[in-house]
Amino acid sequence: MNASSANAVSLNELSTPPKSSSSKKKLLDDSSDRNLVVILGELCADPVVIDVQGEPITTFEVRVRRGGRSTLVPVRSTSAQPDLVAGQRVGVLGVVARRFFRVATTTQSRTDVVAERVEILKSNVGVTRLLEHARACLD
Repeated sequence: MNASSANAVSLNELSTPPKSSSSKKKLLDDSSDRNLVVILGELCADPVVIDVQGEPITTFEVRVRRGGRSTLVPVRSTSAQPDLVAGQRVGVLGVVARRFFRVATTTQSRTDVVAERVEILKSNVGVTRLLEHARACLD
């Protein structure tokens, strides 16, 4: 387990919304703290699949425009994202995580979003679906 996953909410807790109020699971025990992010924006380039210690990781960046400025948000996912292509509007639900790695003799870190759910946004239906899933995770 790396440093970022030790503090991050388990992605399995975000994978499906709870079915009933009795089976609802809190993201963090008896706390108002939450690590949940929703990003709506444009895919900057085609996703890249890399191998990290034998596991395929899909990485991509989402451009979020606001007020004449844009921010690039790095995203990684452990599930395949075969339908994503540059220029598409996408929505991402996930958690913010910081990971550490060594380059030569230096330890470096990177903060990115670990995606649990990625929606291609062809209409407001995709946005609604993503936000409903996020809300279910917070209940």
